[in-house]
Amino acid sequence: RVGSTNQLTGGSLHVAFYYYLHERYDPAEFQWDVATIRVRTPMAEGPGRVAISLSSSSEWVIGEPVTVAGWGHLAYKGKVVDNLQMVQLDVVSRESCNQSWTGYITTDMICAGGLGKDACAGDSGGPAAQGGVQYGIVSWGAIECGNGLPGVFTSIAHPSIRNFIRRTTMV
Repeated sequence: RVGSTNQLTGGSLHVAFYYYLHERYDPAEFQWDVATIRVRTPMAEGPGRVAISLSSSSEWVIGEPVTVAGWGHLAYKGKVVDNLQMVQLDVVSRESCNQSWTGYITTDMICAGGLGKDACAGDSGGPAAQGGVQYGIVSWGAIECGNGLPGVFTSIAHPSIRNFIRRTTMV
């Protein structure tokens, strides 16, 4: 569904006819966690439909908030909502995040969030943007979202991720 903040109504539906998974995707470690989807009919810009720029050369800025959007749970085992939700998260350095996650953070991952603020189950695949540029894709985090551990995002700026997106979408 495109052009609506409600996942059940409004906007327009676009049928997916093919999807691509990153050839190195690791479902056990969530490394290279990116996919692209081809739809049958193009998505035109208009009310509620604006393309976002994708980062290609840098990661997000520590100290500046990141906006994450999704239709996931509002809290661990919480309600799933029909209306798109957004939350502003604090960026966490890769080093600090890697310490929190005891070495699981790889170069294609970036982190944000903390106690009481996080992406949650059902938000995976959603955007993480800063200053009107998408830097991340919601990937994984603690089962109990918002428990203080940072959420983990696929870094769009990582060369392997960005090249995959270019190769499969021409964007």
